[in-house]
Amino acid sequence: MKKYFVIAICCVLGFLACTEERPGYYKGEDNWVQFYYVYTFNKTYIAPAYLPYEGYQAYVHSGKLRDTVYYRLHLIGQVSDKPRKVAFEPYETEMKYDYYTPAVEGENYVAFDDPEMEKFLIIPGDSAYINIPVIVKYNPAVTSYTYYQLDFRLVNTEDLVIGDTCFMKGRLEFYQW
Repeated sequence: MKKYFVIAICCVLGFLACTEERPGYYKGEDNWVQFYYVYTFNKTYIAPAYLPYEGYQAYVHSGKLRDTVYYRLHLIGQVSDKPRKVAFEPYETEMKYDYYTPAVEGENYVAFDDPEMEKFLIIPGDSAYINIPVIVKYNPAVTSYTYYQLDFRLVNTEDLVIGDTCFMKGRLEFYQW
């Protein structure tokens, strides 16, 4: 009987000694933002369109004056209950194909600093993911079938800094006829 009592006391003391050990939480002050990638292996580190579906190629013509493609962003760091601003900038790079033309801000797409885009570049509080639109516009001055390429990247803001620099670039390929 004494033997069972000692075993029971040891078990109770063993359970009382256990504590919940939590992993270390992110303690930094910076909050990161980067493009969301479903698969990163065997791909270049240029974010594809996320919606309407991955790999969607936007198009515009005289009957369809605008098309919208969404890119998914992933936020890393402290949860915030206040809205945060994200920013993009276009950059020049080598065209994917010889017949592509660089997209012109304001003519072929709505500029990222345009007042129309401001409301889309605000990430609501308590969000870890957000879909940001890139709006393609029809250019009536173009009279032939033309392929365009828009390369853009995330830039640091007061609220968010770029996370992994491999995941900071996006590309939109679209065409107009």
